[in-house]
This record gives sequence, structure tokens and C-alpha cells, in this order.
Amino acid sequence: MTIHRMTGKIDAGPILARGSVGGLSEVTTQAETWHLIEAGLPTLLDRAIGEVLARTEGTPQNEGEASHAGFPPPEWGELSLRQGRKEAHDQVRAYRFMYSDSGPSAELDGEPVRILGTSLDKRGHSCLNYPDGPLWVTEYEPL
Repeated sequence: MTIHRMTGKIDAGPILARGSVGGLSEVTTQAETWHLIEAGLPTLLDRAIGEVLARTEGTPQNEGEASHAGFPPPEWGELSLRQGRKEAHDQVRAYRFMYSDSGPSAELDGEPVRILGTSLDKRGHSCLNYPDGPLWVTEYEPL
């Protein structure tokens, strides 16, 4: 997580503090994510406020390492079997995080469903077959 100065571009200002607030589990909820942020935020805020009070500009961000995570494109509403299974797993996790009661659609065992949970390890009875291996479906609902 970073705390940075504001500029005219999104997430582009000089960094005042940077740190890790912990790792997310395979099934991530908004509450779990906020708990991690809440636990790590005081330390990062102390550092950032110290930098501001010391009148430092912060560390410029490396544009080559920068990424912007905007809203997902409309095609993210459907799982593609052409991507890797890890990318599909992360797509389901992110979609579920952003839209708590939803997930991307897919065809599972010949039926259209909304995928709500997946695992890279064998869990569940059904799987989606990706070029690099199976993605196990742990939770879904019919469409």
C-alpha cells in the first residue's frame, strides 16, 4: 500500500510512505481487506505525516512500475477459457470483491452459471478446463 501526494493524474504523485499490510486469503471479502488496511494504516500514516511535516517531496513514482486498476471492462463479466487459470481465478476474486453478490458467468457442466468462488487446488466437484490446467469451482449459482 502507498500513501502519496496528489497530482493531476490518478495515483501518480510522489510516494510519502509504502508498506505491506499483510496477505489476502484465497477468498477475499471487503471486510477482510479493510481489516488488513486498518491494521497497517497507522504506521504508514505516521511515516507519511512525518514526511509532510519535514517538507519532503516524497519519492517519485517509477512510471515503468505504475499500474492503474480502474473498473473492469464489460467483457470481464464472462470468464474466458483462453486465459490462464490463475488469471481466471483472480478475475473471479476481484469481481466478487467489487460486486459482493455476483461473479462472472461461464458454462459449467453444460449449464450457464455465475461463478462465485474458485480454487487453484482441488476443491469442489466441478472444474473449468484452462490451457494450463483445471480451475476448481467452489461456489456458483445458476443463471
